[in-house]
Amino acid sequence: MGAVRNSLIVSTEWLAQHLNDDSLVLLQVGDKAEFSAAHIPGAQFIQVADISTPRGQGLSLELPDIAQLQAAFEKLGVTDKSRIVIYFSKDWVTPTTRVFFTLDYLGFGDRTSILDGGLPAWLAEKRPVTTEEVIPRMGRITPRPNKQLVVDAVWVKNNLNKPGVMIVDARASKFYTGEDPGRMPRGGHIPGAKNIPFDSVVEDSNKFKSVESLRKLFSTTGVKQGDSVATYCHIGQQASLLYFVARYLGYDAHLYDGSFEDWSLNLTLPQARPRRPKSGSSFPKTGVLTVKSKKYFCVPLAALAPACSKPTIAREYSPSGLTSSSKSTFFWISPAPIVNGSVAEYPPRTTEIVYSPVWQVEKS
Repeated sequence: MGAVRNSLIVSTEWLAQHLNDDSLVLLQVGDKAEFSAAHIPGAQFIQVADISTPRGQGLSLELPDIAQLQAAFEKLGVTDKSRIVIYFSKDWVTPTTRVFFTLDYLGFGDRTSILDGGLPAWLAEKRPVTTEEVIPRMGRITPRPNKQLVVDAVWVKNNLNKPGVMIVDARASKFYTGEDPGRMPRGGHIPGAKNIPFDSVVEDSNKFKSVESLRKLFSTTGVKQGDSVATYCHIGQQASLLYFVARYLGYDAHLYDGSFEDWSLNLTLPQARPRRPKSGSSFPKTGVLTVKSKKYFCVPLAALAPACSKPTIAREYSPSGLTSSSKSTFFWISPAPIVNGSVAEYPPRTTEIVYSPVWQVEKS
């Protein structure tokens, strides 16, 4: 993890001071009717559909070819020297970060910022808005696509549980756990992925949380300094918010553009669906499992993994607070194969550690 990239987020005060800069290109993301009713002077309207593959053609919300992206941004007046600021009307935060991701992919990420709090923050300070729509001068850009920012299912599969790489699921927890499959062919999540719901990185005002809060959120989820972070969601929009925050915090960030729509369609790919044990389940009351480690790790119960012939350690894992003295407290991991030998993890987040005296664990 490098230094915080402060330039990626600008305040209303900064924008007010630079509103008349010749190099400024201001883009409002949201509903066209909202733009027509009120926008910051000089702003142009953009929607995610303008910079995505057409709906109904393959996966949803995919990056189109470079020529289409180039034409879309040149039409909005973007040049190689532009200072681009994107903002949302009302609460269109994730479409705004999707626009940022697209510009970052084109090689303009270092020249692009997001207005913290969007139009609502601007209006709350009684700053000027207009209904006048200005036709921009045609721009000209030289795309420098950074294709390493965009990853696919093969990349994700090859990096599952790889040290230094963290796969992060940006969806709400009910989709991550599989409680609600949404519109996906299969419910659950990519094995080993951690869950940071996209709306957990912003305040109720849709302003970004503090650097300290964001760093803590990432670290408590398991993201370490120096990790590469690859985000995904349903179709690649919510994931763009976590991608943006990861970039802002200085991580090497990637986005799985096909996201869970792509992953769940491929039945050869592993899928994890953590399940909580039902209350009143008949688990063994005593037992000792040997853990070949200096610390006490999570161990599975055969009752939670009926596909297993005997309890085995699926993965060594020592969450914060679980020490060698915690002989009667441990964290469940199920080694049951889901698809092609993948491993499901329960519970899905370290904040949901299960403490249970059912099994005693001893060090070998």
